[in-house]
Amino acid sequence: RKDWERIILGHEVIKKTQSPDRVYLFTGLIRCPGCGNTMKATFKTYPNDRSKEYNGYRCNNSRLRLCDFGHQLSEKKIEKYLLDNISSLLESYIIDAEVQAQERRQKPRLYDVVALNEQLRRLNVIYMAGNISDDDYAAETKKIKSQIEAARLEVNEDKPANVDALKAFLASDFLTIYHQLEKEDRRRMWRSVIEEIYVEGNTVTGIKPRL
Repeated sequence: RKDWERIILGHEVIKKTQSPDRVYLFTGLIRCPGCGNTMKATFKTYPNDRSKEYNGYRCNNSRLRLCDFGHQLSEKKIEKYLLDNISSLLESYIIDAEVQAQERRQKPRLYDVVALNEQLRRLNVIYMAGNISDDDYAAETKKIKSQIEAARLEVNEDKPANVDALKAFLASDFLTIYHQLEKEDRRRMWRSVIEEIYVEGNTVTGIKPRL
């Protein structure tokens, strides 16, 4: 278990500091598909058995009639969906990310930042020597600076997603020990690999992995 904790959580599991009465697994991970507001955790107990609780998530804007998404999502159903599908979802994401990274490596660059900066330097030298008019200098400078900005954006877009942590998670055999974990540790586990949970109606439709 400790090896898994170091791989997935990055540090030793700590004792819960919040009230032990109630821990919500997916707080902050679900956005309302109606208004984009973060869905809030809620609970209720059953009259015939106070030891049992129903944990769920709902949009507070709906209660204020500011949003028409009135569904309440069951925490148990979300948990079951993730346990059944998280491996295939992450594997699919990793494959797509690696294919995209390969395509980016093979794509020729339109511009080179270093070469463009050298062009700009030479243009300044020509201008200072009086070999180019003010209008031509201004126009050519604007053109090169625009190309430099485009090149920088291209470099940023070409950065591949770092999927090493997701691979480590999949290799950790997390499903074997999941139900042995305290609920707070389960919550931290999900947050270590999920940035957002997508829903439609009262059904989970997918996730955005945390990179």
